[in-house]
Amino acid sequence: MSDTSLLSSLLNLITTATCSLQSELRGAGLPEPWIDNAALHPWDEETPSKKYWDARRTLISALGMMTAVVQNPREKIICDDLGYHHSAALNFIVNTHMADVLAAPDVDERIGLPVSEIARRTGTHPAKTERVLRFLCMYHTFQETSPGVFANNKVSVCLKEGHPTAELPLIWADVGFRSATAFSATLRDPQTAHSMRIEDAPFGAVFGNHTSKSTSESESIPKSVPGTTSPVRGTIFEFLSRPESEVYRSAFAKTMVTLDIMNGALGYHDLPWDRWDKEGAVFVEAGASTGHLSNDVLSVVKHAKFINQDLPEVCLQGEKYFAENNAEAIRSGRVKFQPNDFFTEQPVKGAAIYILSNIIHDWPDNEALKILKHIGDAMIPTSRLLVMEIVIVPSLSQSRSPPSAPVDQNTNDAPWPLPKDYGIVNRYPHHQSMEMINTFNGLDRTLDEYVALFQQSELELVEVHRIRKLVSIMEVKKKA
Repeated sequence: MSDTSLLSSLLNLITTATCSLQSELRGAGLPEPWIDNAALHPWDEETPSKKYWDARRTLISALGMMTAVVQNPREKIICDDLGYHHSAALNFIVNTHMADVLAAPDVDERIGLPVSEIARRTGTHPAKTERVLRFLCMYHTFQETSPGVFANNKVSVCLKEGHPTAELPLIWADVGFRSATAFSATLRDPQTAHSMRIEDAPFGAVFGNHTSKSTSESESIPKSVPGTTSPVRGTIFEFLSRPESEVYRSAFAKTMVTLDIMNGALGYHDLPWDRWDKEGAVFVEAGASTGHLSNDVLSVVKHAKFINQDLPEVCLQGEKYFAENNAEAIRSGRVKFQPNDFFTEQPVKGAAIYILSNIIHDWPDNEALKILKHIGDAMIPTSRLLVMEIVIVPSLSQSRSPPSAPVDQNTNDAPWPLPKDYGIVNRYPHHQSMEMINTFNGLDRTLDEYVALFQQSELELVEVHRIRKLVSIMEVKKKA
């Protein structure tokens, strides 16, 4: 009779997944992952093998569930409720360039620096700085090599100036953090609770033209960005377009790059590009930001030319990105930038591929339909639209006992006893889903919700491509 103990079952998943990771690493001739070296593991920077990807997903999920099972629930609620300290600490680290201080040429990266010297170099209070660094050490961001002495590790090096990840706290731990102070009030306020307009997002309550009417949260909410004198009205996009928002605009663009490379560029190589990569083919990405996706797939796309579309100021950033990372792609004509607003007519007709990467989730249904219809109008029967989005899977609990019949390996369900969506391994997708509400009044959708949008846009789903990334690729065609 099989052991149905919850703890034993989780332990078995943890052990099996760990052995799979070790086997894949040996097969690839790679060392085991580390935490204390101030450098990324090769498979932190590049997309790992499929077996490693799957085993890591199971391992993280099982470890997360094991923690939830054995932790005191009251302690869990208390610690979760204090989670804002984490964002505040990361924002402090980035704005004081602390990871850069610990990476200075005169610092032994294995030992680090005493907090007194860190504070001297950053102009901060040593005792307060020590508490912040020790707090982050608890999350394995930085390491305390001896009492009061701190060093970088493989996590904190991602917070050094110039690393795209270091831009995240400038957006989420600043703009997103302040917007979140109005999250509960906005979702309860009769004026905004049932609205799906982007200007009624919590962001709008903090940076826009209205505040919550909630009597319990009627404090004065700032209407301007620090360092500016003019009020910021409306939406996140209007906010980012303002001249004084350059630091946020740049951070937002780099954030898109970071999210794209989070699990390496090779995940996109899992797509069957050869289906569409024919002589003379044109691939169009609407809302392409800096065009990093096209740069990721140029090595597997041999014939097609890319047209990256975005607002004029973003196209300028994209041209700068390619000048620094792949100037030949621009010189050869393989990649070009075209200013265009995806709420207007799509100027490129009959392209082989149109791409919307992390766009639709920013917008409520009405706006999402406008975007889809403009692209649909430009498509011909052989055109395909690739909608690249996190597709939310219901967090269904498993049965209380193992299934009596073997599990169908063709499903994407997690093994028993994990939640069917793999639980905590989807931490980022669910954070993103919350951030869509917080900033855009947008929604990360389920597959059924996306299919409904496609149908209303005279489009139909062809196939869902699962790749080694958190996003899924929905291949869509024009309705016959």
